[in-house]
Amino acid sequence: MKIRTSRPAILVASAVLGVVALAGCASSSETPDTTEAAKEAKDALAASDEETPESEGDATDDASDAPLDGSNSGLPPSLDATNGQSALFGGQYTYGDGLIVRVGKLKPYSVSDNWLLDHKKWPQVTFQVTVFNGTDDRYDPSGIYSTASSGGREGEEIFDSANGIDGTPSTTLRPGKKVSFDLAYAVKDADDIDLEISPGYDDDFNEWAPILFTTSAS
Repeated sequence: MKIRTSRPAILVASAVLGVVALAGCASSSETPDTTEAAKEAKDALAASDEETPESEGDATDDASDAPLDGSNSGLPPSLDATNGQSALFGGQYTYGDGLIVRVGKLKPYSVSDNWLLDHKKWPQVTFQVTVFNGTDDRYDPSGIYSTASSGGREGEEIFDSANGIDGTPSTTLRPGKKVSFDLAYAVKDADDIDLEISPGYDDDFNEWAPILFTTSAS
C-alpha cells in the first residue's frame, strides 16, 4: 500500500523553510549596513576631534607659555632692565645681551605645614618666574636670587617641597632655551609687594642688574 503525504504537512514544512530563508536573507543584508554605520560614526568622531579647538583652560593666567623671543604677543612691552623702571607682576624685563626674565601674576598660596613659617598669620602668595636665555652663552639659573618687601616689612620666602616650591632650578640653560619655576612668599600686605630679582652672574662674573616687580605701577 502506498503512503501519501498530507498537503498540510507539506505546507507547514514549506512555511518553516521560508521563514528560515527570510531570516537568513535579513541577517545577511543587515550586516553590511551595520558595519557601514559603525565606519561612518568612527569617521565622524575622528573629524570632530580634528575640528575641536584647544581648550582655553590650558592657557595660564600669566601667559607663561607666550613667546619669550621679543614678540611677546598679548603681554605688556618688555622693559629695559637697565633703565630703573619697575614692572607689574605679569610683566618682564629684557637685558641688553638677550636675557629675559618674566614674573607671573600673583596667586594665593597655602603652605603645606604652617610650622615652616615664622610669620604664620601673614598672607601667602605665589608666582611663576620664567627665564629665557637669549644670550650667546650658557646661563646658570641657580644664581637667581630674590627678596620681597610688603607693608614696610621684609617678606618671608617659603620653601615648601610638598607643593613643589623648591627654589631656583640648577640645570644650565643653553642659548635659546627657557625654564620656569615657582616662588612663594609670606607677606604683610598682599596688595603692597615689591619683589626684587637678581639673575646672578655671567661667565665673566659680571652681575646682571637687579630688577623690580610690584603690585602697583611706579
